[in-house]
Amino acid sequence: ADTGTEDTVGAVFEDTTEEETDNFSSVDEVPPEYNPDEEEGPVTYMLKSEQYKDLNATFWIFLIFGIAGILILVLNLAGIFDFINGAISNIVMGALFIFFLYVALSTHHKARKVQAEIEAENKLTEEINQWLSANITEEFLSSIHIDSISPELNYMRASETIHEMLIKEFGPQNNAYLDRLLDDYYNRTFDHMP
Repeated sequence: ADTGTEDTVGAVFEDTTEEETDNFSSVDEVPPEYNPDEEEGPVTYMLKSEQYKDLNATFWIFLIFGIAGILILVLNLAGIFDFINGAISNIVMGALFIFFLYVALSTHHKARKVQAEIEAENKLTEEINQWLSANITEEFLSSIHIDSISPELNYMRASETIHEMLIKEFGPQNNAYLDRLLDDYYNRTFDHMP
């Protein structure tokens, strides 16, 4: 009996593995700007412009603390200050402030990379918003509305339908990005609807 169970489990596992392989076989066909690995779950998407502001702020914070810390450490070693005593303390604090500078430089590199993507994302966002304005109207929502289900389920159905339409129109995109644009548009345009 145990052998039969093991065979069944093995067969199910093999089938699942084959299905998963088939599901991911088309990833190579997706445009390079879309990275499915970035999607980790239902999180609010941050636009590139917002990411850039956050990264830039982080860069300046770590840069200022790193430089200030190293200056204080140098002045302490020169005898002008007497904050830190002992070689081990100086080494540990020096390593910490150098790490701050490393974080600042790596964050700056990432910020420059994100900054280069802002214009393309803004252009795509504008195109998607124009498409939503032209196609997702009260009449359209009424045409797919089902009276027998709750407003929440109707909203979910409409979101899924519009999501598929957007992917058909603009190609594969980050799901969280599309969700954010759709939510923003829906709240901006249909908030007054019952």
